[in-house]
Amino acid sequence: RIEEFGRFLCREAGLARQFVNGAAELLRGANSAFQCFEAEEASRHGSSISVHPPIKGITMKSPASIAKQIAKLQAQAKAISRKRHTVVSAILKQMEKSDVSLAELRAAMGKGGKPAKAGKRAKAAPAEGGKTRKKAAIKYRDSSGNTWTGRGRAPRWMMEAEKNGHKREEFAV
Repeated sequence: RIEEFGRFLCREAGLARQFVNGAAELLRGANSAFQCFEAEEASRHGSSISVHPPIKGITMKSPASIAKQIAKLQAQAKAISRKRHTVVSAILKQMEKSDVSLAELRAAMGKGGKPAKAGKRAKAAPAEGGKTRKKAAIKYRDSSGNTWTGRGRAPRWMMEAEKNGHKREEFAV
């Protein structure tokens, strides 16, 4: 489980790196296309300088300065990825040292991977021999296979059936 969590985090770091590399590739492609367009426009007008007037608030950068900026961003992305990997490794080592499972970590995070609210501490999985809650028995089932225990708010399929004139007893198991 811990290895699975580690692979997940490493996969996420890899996706971030791929995104940065893809963005850099797009910038390079756009830059070369722009250069070709400018050269074509200049040759069409018989000049060797740019025919486009400067746009207020936007400065044109040379391809070399853009390439430097891309390289700098790629280096930053690699540094972030390396730092993230070392943090993940440290977390995994600490989890192993403290004998914390991935299930316990998920339980502590609460629903949806968000930390549990203050005062509402998530319960860890019961220890061996500990009591666990039984799953509630199904009381209602429709022809499509939808089920409901009868606890809590009625599901949509039940509410729709009741709107269409069916009675709850028709779906009793």
